[in-house]
Amino acid sequence: MKKKYLIIFSIFLYILPVFSNIRIGLINFNFLLENSIKYQNFIKKLNIELSKEYTKNNIIINNLLKKENNLNKKSNLINKKIFYVLKKKINLKKKKILFIINNLENIIYKKNINLYNNFFLKIKNIINIIAKEKKLNLIINDNFIIYNNKDIIDITSDVIKKINYSN
Repeated sequence: MKKKYLIIFSIFLYILPVFSNIRIGLINFNFLLENSIKYQNFIKKLNIELSKEYTKNNIIINNLLKKENNLNKKSNLINKKIFYVLKKKINLKKKKILFIINNLENIIYKKNINLYNNFFLKIKNIINIIAKEKKLNLIINDNFIIYNNKDIIDITSDVIKKINYSN
């Protein structure tokens, strides 16, 4: 039994110098996004666009509902065939708008995919710049890691500063 522990300990000592040359940086990505002025502005812009789309589609739905109510009031006055054709047209338009409203977040995301990708590419580039400045070999998202080592450097605040003060 002691021999097994001695072998494991020997392997550990043999591998240790390899890992001691690795400089690790940590980044708390959620904290970064919560404290990034540019990301918050980006989210506000998306929410404004989303709100505009909801408002526009709600106006259309309300108009369709008014048309439907008016049509229902006139149901006794007009031909049944005409009534059902008009009612069917209104219901199809309502279904189309409701489908759009239900998929609105995907529509907005697709409209803004380039902005979103550019923003995260910018974050990645800033992380790479800071990692080179601090001579880090590995960057890890620290949401999943508990550490107690002075050689591990948290670069979250550096990234936030560069994001907030870059163009």
